[in-house]
Amino acid sequence: MTEHQQLSEQIKSLYQQQQERLHVLRIMEKTISSQAGALLKRLQSEESSTSMLSSIIKRYKSEHKKLLSKISNPRWEIAHHYHMTCIEHQLGHRQPHVLDVAELLPGHLRIYCLARGSAIFKRALMYYSSKSKADRNNVSASIQESYQRLREVRKEMKQIHKVRRE
Repeated sequence: MTEHQQLSEQIKSLYQQQQERLHVLRIMEKTISSQAGALLKRLQSEESSTSMLSSIIKRYKSEHKKLLSKISNPRWEIAHHYHMTCIEHQLGHRQPHVLDVAELLPGHLRIYCLARGSAIFKRALMYYSSKSKADRNNVSASIQESYQRLREVRKEMKQIHKVRRE
């Protein structure tokens, strides 16, 4: 085989390798693009759930502040005063003798249970809100990685096209 034929075979082999690599890169580009689209949809879903939970928590906190501000002289005999005291107790601001009062005054044990349920609900909201925010951040990081890989694939495709034109 002559030197010219060897060179020609090498060029053909190189061209075929470029074609195969370009084909693989196109498939990768389509796959990464579809993954990025799916991740964007998931991000939108996470954003909506995070904003919904945040608005519920904000509304809960503002209602709590508003009710606390209305109580100027708290008395345990008044049901809503006792309820707010129990909620504060359940949220970590310990109030002395709350359960003793619940046992002594009629109907106050039920109020204590309602306040406990309300505090548990608030903690669950806070937990799911933070979990949703973490999920949103993870999805956002995945989207950034996908776009970075997509840029790299497209850059390599441009280089192959540039070499082929020369």
